[in-house]
Amino acid sequence: LHDALPIFSKISFPDGHINLEIFEKNSFSILRNELEEVLKSKNQMMSSVIDSINESCYETLDDVLIEDDEDYFTISPDYYKKLLNND
Repeated sequence: LHDALPIFSKISFPDGHINLEIFEKNSFSILRNELEEVLKSKNQMMSSVIDSINESCYETLDDVLIEDDEDYFTISPDYYKKLLNND
């Protein structure tokens, strides 16, 4: 998916990109501990990755892409589609 989203080509991590399809497959919401496990496997710190993605997306969305809802991280389906379609 990150190849389809030009904004994500700007976000570079040592082991590659976070795959945002994980949010889509989970109804745009993922448990905090699940995302943390995925990022740990890539030797990434969750807060740094989330902040980096949100900063990169803010200019396009005028909002953050990934929201922290205590036990979950969520993505607005509309924002996801907007980025996917380059709107």
